[in-house]
Amino acid sequence: VDSQLFHPSKRQTALREQWGLSETDIAVIHVGRLAPEKNLGLLKRCFEGLRETYPQRHLKLIVVGDGPQRSALEKELPEAIFCGAQRGEALAAHYASGDLFVFPSLTETFGNVVLEALASGLGVVAYDQAAAAQHIRHGYNGVSAM
Repeated sequence: VDSQLFHPSKRQTALREQWGLSETDIAVIHVGRLAPEKNLGLLKRCFEGLRETYPQRHLKLIVVGDGPQRSALEKELPEAIFCGAQRGEALAAHYASGDLFVFPSLTETFGNVVLEALASGLGVVAYDQAAAAQHIRHGYNGVSAM
C-alpha cells in the first residue's frame, strides 16, 4: 500500500461537507466492489446497529465502489451516499475523510481495502477471517468478530 497516498493527511473537510457531515459527525465508510460475494447485506445491518447504539450521534454511511449490486443497495440504503468508483487522490481523500471502515466480506483473499483504510487512519470493523485476520489486531487497529 502506498502510505504516501493513503494517509490521514488526505482528509478533506470539503468532501465531508458534500456528504452532509461536520467534523464531529461520523462517516462510516465502505470501499469495494458492490457484488453478492462481498456479504453487503451485513453492511446495512451493521450500520443500522451503529445508529441504534449511538442515536445521539449523526452517522452517515458512505459507499465507495461500483458493481452489479449497486442499484439494489441504493434502494435498500436510501440515506447512504454512493460515490461510485474512485481512484488515486480521490480514493485516498474518500478513505481519509471517513471515520470508521466496515468490511463485511468473509472471503477476501488479500483485502487491499483493509490496508488502505488502516493507512488512512481508520479503525476497521471486520470478521476475524481471511484477509482481515491477517491485518487487524483486535482492539489495537480495529475490531474483529468471529
